[in-house]
Amino acid sequence: MRPRPAEEGRTTVVGTRAEHDIDVTGKYTGDAELQLERINVYYNEASGGRFVPRPVLMDLEPGTMDSLRSGAYGQIFRPDNFLFGERTLHRGS
Repeated sequence: MRPRPAEEGRTTVVGTRAEHDIDVTGKYTGDAELQLERINVYYNEASGGRFVPRPVLMDLEPGTMDSLRSGAYGQIFRPDNFLFGERTLHRGS
């Protein structure tokens, strides 16, 4: 069975988080200048030296998003990274 879109997004963020040495709170834990030079491809720098993922995760069911937000990596996302429900996804049509 194919994973839901939000689950695919979580997998991408978890993978890039490890590659760029971002811990579950969004803090950079590495020591390579090259990582910091390229970190803005996947992350935006927020206040307090934290990095937040750039992807917007979409799904028709809020349950998938709720499990992601309540998981280990949920705190590094901004609330506007999540879009769910038919009404939200079809706005303007």
